[in-house]
Amino acid sequence: MNHDLRLLAMLVHQRKLDESVARAAMQSGDPRRWLIEHGKCSALQWQQWLATEGGTRPVLARYEVQELLGEGGSARVFAAVDRTDQRRLALKVLRQSEGGVRKEQIDAFVREARNAAKLNDPRLVQVYDVGADKGYHFLSMELVHGGSLARVLRANGAMPWAKAMPILRDIAAAQIGRAHV
Repeated sequence: MNHDLRLLAMLVHQRKLDESVARAAMQSGDPRRWLIEHGKCSALQWQQWLATEGGTRPVLARYEVQELLGEGGSARVFAAVDRTDQRRLALKVLRQSEGGVRKEQIDAFVREARNAAKLNDPRLVQVYDVGADKGYHFLSMELVHGGSLARVLRANGAMPWAKAMPILRDIAAAQIGRAHV
């Protein structure tokens, strides 16, 4: 039942369902059946919502999308497995909006991905592929474990200079190398 509640909350947040409809569906004890019987969705649509967590998780032919790793304003990053070679990787997926994705967003996303794919530096995440499938635009890249620097700083506060300087040197060296692309 918790899974149904979470799904209904996502659908309300995305304005796919009205809050009063979601509440009535939940109170019925069987949200799927209630929504179908009241013409709010079809059985197929409910299955799609379940498979995609209300449209927030893509279902792609080439990639088995797994857990959500992080998200920003324009994209979400998932762990995934490439079905062609069983490689575990990170998959950055451009966010879908109610009206679809604007062409300018897609162009900027593809440009960013192609520029990143040209970079070859051990200090930078390697980009493998950029593409689209079933309306989802994505880039696949190396999966790096350990979390982000932002997360480390939030958890531990400011870093001592002696620890920060080697990190800053690596970032600067990668950026200098990037300027030669």
